[in-house]
This record gives sequence, structure tokens and C-alpha cells, in this order.
Amino acid sequence: MGIFAGLGLGSSPRGPVPDGTYRAQIFDIYDSPYPVRSVEHAGAEGRHIWFEYEISGGEHAGRRVKERFFGNPWNSLEQNRILNQRLLGLGISPNDLDEVDENELLDRDVEINVRGGRIRAVRSIGGSLGATS
Repeated sequence: MGIFAGLGLGSSPRGPVPDGTYRAQIFDIYDSPYPVRSVEHAGAEGRHIWFEYEISGGEHAGRRVKERFFGNPWNSLEQNRILNQRLLGLGISPNDLDEVDENELLDRDVEINVRGGRIRAVRSIGGSLGATS
């Protein structure tokens, strides 16, 4: 028997989570470095910021969906706008966008909208964090 025997891989879900809106929890938020290949920022190290959500109900309960953002000071305005939208959708006060600790977001109840195998929208269903002013 091989190392994969008994893992139930043959019955595991395959492919992306189908299009739809799902209740989920934020399972993890982390970053991973990557080498920057552009001439303008040669030698710099970029960061991918990953949000990982775990679906908490229905037939897809337990499945995880990830989304990646580029977390670099030289991001395009569009990339920063998308990341800002995500944090605002998670209930972060506009005044706290630069100060939020990712650990405050873990296990937060959210609603995710998936289309084409990608997360298109996330909405907090657990209130807001940070200052309210």
C-alpha cells in the first residue's frame, strides 16, 4: 500500500467550488514572498497576501477557497482599491485600514460570492472592527 491509501482521495471534491454565495469563516490570512521580476523594482521582494475561507454549511461545508492579493507599496491603484474593498467588506473601519491585525479577522463569519472559481465578493456577517468614527 502506498502513502495515499486510506485518505479517501477518490471521493474528495474536485475542481473549484461551484458558483454561488456561501456562508464561511476566515480560516487563515498569511503572506508569502516572491521575487520581483520587473526592471523598475529589480532585486525587491514582493508579497502575496492570501485570504483563506472555509465554507461552513451546505454540501460544500469544509471546503476551502483562497484569494490572493499583491501586497506591495508599488501596487497599482486598482490592486490597492480591490484590497481596500475587501477589508471594508470585512467590517474594517476606513480609519483602521493600515492598522488592522489579521488575527482579529480569523474565524470571522462572512458570506462569500464565488463565480468562475474565484471569489468575487466577501461580506462580513459578524459586525465591524475598529473605530467607528
